[in-house]
Formats: sequence, structure tokens, C-alpha cells
Amino acid sequence: MIGIYGLGNIGLALLTYLNKKFNQKIIVFTNNSKNLDLINIFSIAKIEHILTKDKDFYITTNLEEFLLLTPDIFITSIAMYYEEMVIKLANAKNFNPKIHNIILFSSKLGGILVFKKIFNDHNIHNCNIIETDALFAARKIEDNKNMDKKYRKMELNDNF
Repeated sequence: MIGIYGLGNIGLALLTYLNKKFNQKIIVFTNNSKNLDLINIFSIAKIEHILTKDKDFYITTNLEEFLLLTPDIFITSIAMYYEEMVIKLANAKNFNPKIHNIILFSSKLGGILVFKKIFNDHNIHNCNIIETDALFAARKIEDNKNMDKKYRKMELNDNF
């Protein structure tokens, strides 16, 4: 499975895009246990798509489980959380630099240097890390106060 670390705007957009493009179940790691209640994601605008939990995506707050299920990890957090994230990865017993590939998605220039420095400080070398920029813009829409909180609606606009 493809893995996404983070379920903010960009994490949700990437989840939607990858599932629609590759018709593949995606695993998501989140620190926010409230995200575990998420059942459906509705994407509107340029990419119309509906995702259903368990069929299209799986969410976990267990980093060790996440690492066992995916070799490819898209980091979708903002750069100010990179240090915290890479320290968690470096300390995880199931993290293996020979297996796991890190993709800093919607990265800020130089994020790869933060990851490499902290990995080196933890005696982790030769990890595959790349940086890329987002292919789209996305935002969560909270336009219906009565909408069931177990549903997430978002507008996804691609740049293709």
C-alpha cells in the first residue's frame, strides 16, 4: 500500500488523487485520533471522487503498524513539523531505511536536509528521501454545520 503521513488539506487531497488515479487502497497515519471516525471523503471541483473507509483507505494512529504496511511514505505535513516527524520515524522499531522511501510532498525547500541530519544523528544512513511540490491545491469545506462529522468534504483543484 501507498502510505500518507498526515491528514490535513494536502494529505486528504493526495489520498483522493492517488486512490482515483491508481484505484489502490491507501494507508494513512495520523496523530489525531478524531480522524479515525472518518468514514467517507467527498472530493468536488476538478477531481470528483468519493472514498469510503476500509474500501479505499485505512487510517491508523499506530506508527509501527503504518510502517509495516507501506514502503512508500508521503509526508504531507508543513515543514515546521518535520523535526517531530523524522524523530518519530527514526525511533520507530519498524522503520528500515533499506525498505522505506520518504517523499516530502508539498515540501519546503531544504526539508530533505532536516530529514537527513536527524536520520544521521540517529545513525540512520542511506535512506531514500526526495522532495516534490504539490500538484494541486485543496481545502476542507465546512459549509454545512449539520453535515455528519464522520464525513469530510473537500474541494480539489489540480494544476494539470
